[in-house]
Parts: sequence; C-alpha cells; structure tokens
Amino acid sequence: MQSRMSQKAVDELIRKTIGPKRAVEAPFKSSTSPKWARYETYGRDRGVVYVNLDKGTARVIDDKSRCAKGWAKRQARTARIAEAKIAKHS
Repeated sequence: MQSRMSQKAVDELIRKTIGPKRAVEAPFKSSTSPKWARYETYGRDRGVVYVNLDKGTARVIDDKSRCAKGWAKRQARTARIAEAKIAKHS
C-alpha cells in the first residue's frame, strides 16, 4: 500500500519542520508496510528527521538517538571512502 502523501508534500513538511535553510542530505530509512506505521527518515546536516506518512507529521529526532547515531556513522563512512579515493588518485 502506497503512502497517502506525495513526495512534494513530504518535502514541504520537512522544510516546515527543520526550516528552509537547513540541508536534507538523503533518505535514510523507511517502512511502507501496512502492518506497522508507515514512515521515512531523512538524514540532514545535523541529525535525522522522522516523517510519519500515515499521520502526515514530522519531527526532528534527538542527536543522541540510535537512529541519529546510525546516520552519523554512515556519513563518516561515506566521507572516509571519498577521502580514500582522492588519496588513491593523488
């Protein structure tokens, strides 16, 4: 079952929640199973934004949460890989 929110509506909700000048970097996690609450989480410059697709709500997740730490770990790994590629080609 698809979410009832369009991607444009999700984007507007995120902008309203975190502010227009903050960066959203990439989708991080999602669940669209009708058995559970449908959600998407997006990594941002500092932390994670949780969007509940059923209720049409969004909130910023605390930086100390497991999800936010997982996002930070993923970003650090991506940066290390990019730096290794640059060093390899230098």
